[in-house]
Amino acid sequence: MNTKKATKRALLTSVMALVMCVVMLVGTTFAWFTDTASTGVNKIVSGNLKVDIIGADNEDHVEKLNFTKAGTEVGTDAAAAILWEPGCRYLTEGFRIANNGNLALKWKAQVNKGTTVANEGNFDLLDVIDFYLVKNDKNNEGTRLNEFTGTLEAKKTSEDVYYIKGVMKTTAGNDYQNLTLDGITITVYATQLNSEFDSFNNTYDENAEYPIDTWNGSTATTDELVTATNETKKVVTVDSGKLLAALKNEVNEGKSYDGYTIKLTKNLDLNGIEWTPIGTKGTSNVFKGTFDGNGATISNLKISGGSYVALFGETSGATIKDLTVTGEVSGEDVAGIVAKATDTTITNCVNKVNVTATDGKAAGISASFGGTITKCENRGTVATAAAQPAGGLVAWCNAAVIENCHNYGAVTAGDHGALDSAQAGGLCGNLAAGSTIKNCSNSAVITSANLAGGVAGRAGAENKTAIVVEKFTNTGAIKGTYAAGIIAGAKNVSIKESNVSGTITGSEIASGLFGRLRTGEITTSVVGATVTKSGENGYKGQYVGVIAGTVAMNLTGEARTDDIGCYADVTLTINGRIPNNNDFAGLNPQNFVHENQGHTKTIIIVAADGTTTYTYSIANGYKWAKQ
Repeated sequence: MNTKKATKRALLTSVMALVMCVVMLVGTTFAWFTDTASTGVNKIVSGNLKVDIIGADNEDHVEKLNFTKAGTEVGTDAAAAILWEPGCRYLTEGFRIANNGNLALKWKAQVNKGTTVANEGNFDLLDVIDFYLVKNDKNNEGTRLNEFTGTLEAKKTSEDVYYIKGVMKTTAGNDYQNLTLDGITITVYATQLNSEFDSFNNTYDENAEYPIDTWNGSTATTDELVTATNETKKVVTVDSGKLLAALKNEVNEGKSYDGYTIKLTKNLDLNGIEWTPIGTKGTSNVFKGTFDGNGATISNLKISGGSYVALFGETSGATIKDLTVTGEVSGEDVAGIVAKATDTTITNCVNKVNVTATDGKAAGISASFGGTITKCENRGTVATAAAQPAGGLVAWCNAAVIENCHNYGAVTAGDHGALDSAQAGGLCGNLAAGSTIKNCSNSAVITSANLAGGVAGRAGAENKTAIVVEKFTNTGAIKGTYAAGIIAGAKNVSIKESNVSGTITGSEIASGLFGRLRTGEITTSVVGATVTKSGENGYKGQYVGVIAGTVAMNLTGEARTDDIGCYADVTLTINGRIPNNNDFAGLNPQNFVHENQGHTKTIIIVAADGTTTYTYSIANGYKWAKQ
């Protein structure tokens, strides 16, 4: 509902207070006699709109509309075998509109773009399909979807059943062969209908606007952008695609909007029209202001090429908040919201953009990031065809704080390069030293030709500030050459109070927490995942695949023999139960595996008392000794 006009208050009028005053003159003495009568004001109740899309014959919310095929039953293999060709016509399943609010409404629907399966030419079947809304009789021609308006009284459900009809244009060429459209989703936008009466009539809201603007590719004039800008408060109000386009041009011509707040006051549909990012990486033309999405959605973002592309190309010292973005982005070093961000804060944002890197990095929120991300989600698919980092939130993460964030979108780093080149993570592809991860989760499938982890594929550096991972939860499936529930290749990482379930499958190294850990700390974390090493060579550890450097470990729970896959040159301090149930005190650890039997480096085990040590080295003749 439009924030300027659409808030409707059903105000019940009050009776004016009646005051009666009587003056009496008695002799030479004046006396004022007074009395009052009053009435209370009936309570003030604001109206509300609440629209829903439900099934044709039930009250369930419709998540996706499937196209139907004559002579087949929805949900069968025969119905699924729908082939689009020029001139064909397909109807979706039926649906109804429910008004659960207490105000009458008018509504319109639009098809959400971006559901065609990725293809080499980035062709979208929806570009060559015209959509109509058909009411009740499936044989009706219907009304063009963008021309239809429905109405519905308060607390009512439509008696009519609606269908979306798709007609493929006869002008569609060979580029649209062999493409797949996996059902469609629609969005219904509602605003108040001039139905209820105030004290005068029912026309006060006849010009109520829908809470969305559909962009036609045009750009606002300079005067229109000036009108939208309050220079005193340094606030730019954006309620249309053309104003957003004008703002983008200003940034790309050198105006950073440093100190300004850009406030979105309406949902924007970019309509699948090719978008040029706001800010250009590698130039001084970057966005430095605050972009307040105000809870709105920018939908159908489309970028089909270029380097460091997203809704924003580059930001510095900026804030982006309270925004949802949907659509499709492809190119080199790509993301849904911002391609490159330095010293930037992103909070309460949701990425639903499907992101595909033909080369370089790929991420849901930011391809290259430094700063703070809080309360954000990725729900789009993220993939790179290169031996590069890919992350649900960030691909290449410089020192950052990431808190209360969640990944629900599949992440893939596809090309098999050098061992640590392809890095896929539920949160980050590559996570830099000094970063903090807290109260985050991954529930998606993470796949890499090399390193794959629930938090990150690769993280940290020796002799740098430690990375801290706290209260992280993984329930997704992790697959890679090195695969781990937290980080596949970790250096100087501390993990505490985390929980890993799901499945972990590595062809060379598989582990519940770390694939290969060099220096770090493990505290009160639980691994209930199914951990599998699929290759003949390598190591599997329920907690760590290969352990090296200086590590402190506090394991809880019942003893087991597979906590650590193998030991490299490590000084390990044991503060909880003994890993692998090894008998170090008896100098006979039966479940001890050395990574490279015969090397000259020493393995040191420090007991919980902090003073007793057990060593294994060439000096001991490759035997254990108590120090």
